[in-house]
This record gives sequence, structure tokens and C-alpha cells, in this order.
Amino acid sequence: EYYRSHAIPIKPGLLHVLHYAREEGIACAVASSSPRTLIEYLLDKTGVAPFFSVVQSGEEAAHGKPDPDVFLMACDKARVSPDQALVLEDSESGILAAHAAGIPSIWIPDLITIPKDVQDLAWTCCHSLEEVPGLLAKGDS
Repeated sequence: EYYRSHAIPIKPGLLHVLHYAREEGIACAVASSSPRTLIEYLLDKTGVAPFFSVVQSGEEAAHGKPDPDVFLMACDKARVSPDQALVLEDSESGILAAHAAGIPSIWIPDLITIPKDVQDLAWTCCHSLEEVPGLLAKGDS
């Protein structure tokens, strides 16, 4: 109900990343532990749904994050090999899941700091989504 009566903020830099991906022909997916109905509602309400070719809910997976199932299912639906994918993640369980799936990840710190040993599993850290296109454009991935 909260989401129906309040504006939904999007993370700074999200539109920049999504437009960059579209321009470069990079498929985008959402792989979330949230229920599909909530994911789709939020994507629609924020106007970013058209950027995503795959929406994968954790409720459809045998095991949620930190197990890799959600990410592997998203890769399968997108027809992308895990080693050719990239996860943008703000949570400990997401970084662990990406690592377990063999998918490089970028940790984008948010409200909760994750343990150093988990941070070290990420390919790199960007303090904002705004930094991601520049990093990818350098060809360091």
C-alpha cells in the first residue's frame, strides 16, 4: 500500500546506466528476491520497465540469495553466459550469490555496509551507479 500512495525514488545514476546499456546493446535483467508482482509494479511505476528484457523473481527459484539460482535463471532467460554477465548489487547476499554463480559483480554501497571479506568477492566497487558506464566504457570488464 505504501508504494501505491508514495513516489518511488530511483537510485542516482540508474537512468544513466540503463541508457548506456541500451546504446551499447547490453541486455538488462532484474534478478531480485522480491515477489514478481512487486518487482513488476515498481518497474512500471518508476518508468524503467522497458529497459529490462528479463525479470527474475526469487520466488520462482528453488533457493534465494545468497544461493546463485536467481542470477543463473536470469542469465539463462537472457541467453547470457554467467561469465559474460555483470551484477550490480548493494547487498551481502547479492554479492555472495553473484560470486557463487561465477558472475562478476560491482558492489554499490547503500544503507548497509557489508563485511570486508564479502566486498573482496566483488570485481570492484562504485559509490554510485553513475560511475558504472565510465568503468565499462574503459574496457576494464
